Amino acid sequence: MDRTRINDQLRALLSGNKEIKGAVVSTRDGLLLSNVGTGFDADRIAAMISTALGLGYHMLGTADLGELREINFAAEGGILSIYSVGTVAVLAVISKPNSNFGMIQLQARRCAEAVNPEVELAR
Repeated sequence: MDRTRINDQLRALLSGNKEIKGAVVSTRDGLLLSNVGTGFDADRIAAMISTALGLGYHMLGTADLGELREINFAAEGGILSIYSVGTVAVLAVISKPNSNFGMIQLQARRCAEAVNPEVELAR
C-alpha cells in the first residue's frame, strides 16, 4: 500500500471542493490509514466508523436492501459521509453545513475508486 498516493488523492479531494473540511481513509475495523484536514480527531473518527458500519450492515440486512455502499450523517454543523473503498477500507468525508451534497458525493465516490487499488494492495 502506498500511503503517499492515498494522501495525494485526499489532498486533491479537499483542494477540489472548498466545502469539504476533511477526509479519512481507514480499514473497516477502525485502523486509520490516512487523513487530511483539521478540526477533528482522525483516529477517533476511524474507530467510530467501524461501529457505524456494523450498525449499517445490520440495518440493511434486516431491511433486505443488499450490500452497504455509503452512510450519511447530517447535523447542524455539517455532514459526515462514509463510502466503501473496496472490501477492506472506507473513506469518510466531513463537509460544511449547507454544502452542495450532490457534488461532494460525486467527488468522494471518485476518490474512493481512486484509492481502492492502494488499499487492496494491503490485503
